[in-house]
Amino acid sequence: MSWYKLGMGWLGVAKEAGVENWSAQYDAFYSAATTQQKQLIDETVALYITQFGVKAQNMTCRRSTSPRRIFGEVKIDCTKHEGIVTEHDIQIIE
Repeated sequence: MSWYKLGMGWLGVAKEAGVENWSAQYDAFYSAATTQQKQLIDETVALYITQFGVKAQNMTCRRSTSPRRIFGEVKIDCTKHEGIVTEHDIQIIE
């Protein structure tokens, strides 16, 4: 698998969970990709979210802030729920 598809696939999963720093990184890389790369990235992200995203893993994530945190810092709290989850192999060789 091309390095950018693998990396962008995981950044796409992080973006789905609402992790702002990773979302910004994803957006920066995505905007620099070619049209062909964007198509492959979109396909990979969709597949990874289907397999490893918050819904697929029976999780919920929420953003929280606290007055004790550094100004502007946002925390993402994810909770795993009971239930059956399908395990998927991660393909790293194309």
